[in-house]
Amino acid sequence: MSKRSYFTKPLFHFLLLGGLLFFAQNALLDARTAPEASLLISAADIESIEKDWRLLTGAPPSTEERARLIEQRIDDEILIEEAIRLGWHLTDPVIQDRLIRNVRFIQPESQETDAALLRQARDMGMDRSDLVVRRRLIERMKMLISTRARAMEPSEQELNSYYQEHAQAYQVPEKIELTQLYLSQDLRGDSLQRDANALLQDLLRAQTLPTSVSERGDPFLHPRHFPLSSKQKYAARFGDSFAKLAFEETDSTWAGPIPSSYGLHLIWIHDRSAPYTPTLDEIRSSLLRDIQSAKERALLTQTLKEYREYWVIQIEDSRP
Repeated sequence: MSKRSYFTKPLFHFLLLGGLLFFAQNALLDARTAPEASLLISAADIESIEKDWRLLTGAPPSTEERARLIEQRIDDEILIEEAIRLGWHLTDPVIQDRLIRNVRFIQPESQETDAALLRQARDMGMDRSDLVVRRRLIERMKMLISTRARAMEPSEQELNSYYQEHAQAYQVPEKIELTQLYLSQDLRGDSLQRDANALLQDLLRAQTLPTSVSERGDPFLHPRHFPLSSKQKYAARFGDSFAKLAFEETDSTWAGPIPSSYGLHLIWIHDRSAPYTPTLDEIRSSLLRDIQSAKERALLTQTLKEYREYWVIQIEDSRP
């Protein structure tokens, strides 16, 4: 294939355009020379922040939560304004569609063109006030910053250092495999404990194996047999108390009764695996993913810190 024919291929044009847009956007991110504008977090903004928090949690924010929420609003407003500086409120198809729909909803009889409706939406400030548009602008800015972070491939030395520092977080916990027999609190009432003790003695006396208990116990929504699973997984199914006591029992015999939120259980532990720390190569992909996420968070924090240098931020806060 000749050079001339390669350069006329649509794929080449697409990749070239994508590359130019990427570098242009990154250049615009860095194109800061002096403060440009002020940012006001009004008393009404803070009231709205507190109201949203109460609706979400059912309680007013604490002093620390309130301060954090205000800082988050400042970050969001800066990201929105920076996205607008990049022109995304004018070119993003999702935003354009949203703004046009908004105006058509307000003016269902309008015969205006889409371009005219977009101008009306911007004149009404929808490109800054509409919640969907705001989220879109914020996420696009975060994605752009994340893309810059992903371009910084971690070195082998960095990978080793991260592994040494965080190896404990990747430890594989102890696991047990068990069979359980369930006795229902609802069905047995006051006789529950007595019935469980009697069943345990019967199983031990007859040396009954887990493979021969299909007719014993009460109907239960969970299976009788569980493969090797961590204490956390058992706790999620049966509660913390069940998980703690189960891991303390002896293997290869019937034990219990162990309480759960459902009733009582007799258990037989078939197998147990000790906790261990995997090697770097075993968790290489997880390490790379986690390093990348850490870099993205760090770069977002650093970028927002740099942006703040170019904004005069005012907060109308009645609290000291």
